[in-house]
Amino acid sequence: MLNVNEPADYRAARARPAPEVIVQLLGVLAKSGARGPRAVRAATVGAAAGAVGLAFDRHVTAALNGDQITRDATAPLAAGDTVFFCPPTPTAEGPHRLGSENEFSLLSPQSLVPT
Repeated sequence: MLNVNEPADYRAARARPAPEVIVQLLGVLAKSGARGPRAVRAATVGAAAGAVGLAFDRHVTAALNGDQITRDATAPLAAGDTVFFCPPTPTAEGPHRLGSENEFSLLSPQSLVPT
């Protein structure tokens, strides 16, 4: 949390670097050169997607820290967050449509680490 009371405080806050977060692309989103976690600086889910060259549109869902699922590009990120970008899951609506957030399940970050 940063206290901003004056215009100069706001300018200083905006000049600070975005927090460092980890981005992981899953499924078909993980192109051959984009496998594995990547550290990027991003203040929002949309900025994290852009940092790895991903269009965060209706065909992509983000899971924050392995459990909070969102399609909101403005969702804020904090230093140390992990963002998993996931492709659509097959549903009764067709193979290229994302089901409801309740139908979507995701592994925890710990379960993605090879043993």
